[in-house]
Formats: sequence, structure tokens, C-alpha cells
Amino acid sequence: MKLPNTGLLGLNTQLISDILARDLTFVAVTKNQPVQTIKELINLGVKHIGENKVQEFEEKYEKVKEFL
Repeated sequence: MKLPNTGLLGLNTQLISDILARDLTFVAVTKNQPVQTIKELINLGVKHIGENKVQEFEEKYEKVKEFL
């Protein structure tokens, strides 16, 4: 999958995407990351996002669900 290059985050995401085999799932873990970073990941094509705490997930999900 070709992802747009939007700086370092985009470059790292593209490198990971290129390395992963098709039968693996890339999960971005967003522990302690701001909502803006999660939105950027979604815009870069990341489809699986993990959060460490249920409370943080619920709070962040409300702010990013429209981007999914």
C-alpha cells in the first residue's frame, strides 16, 4: 500500500507498511498520544489502533470516530 508522505510520521508508517507481510496486521499503539496524532495515523491509512486504558480509549474514540 502506498501511503502519503507527511513528514517523519508518514515516512515511518510507510516503511513499516512496506516491511510487513500481507498476512500481518500493523497495530499503532497510541498510549499517551494526543488525538491529533491519532487523526494523522488514520489519514495515513492506519486501520488498527490500540489504546492502553479503556478510559483513554473512550475519550479519544469520541474525538476520532468520524475519521474512521
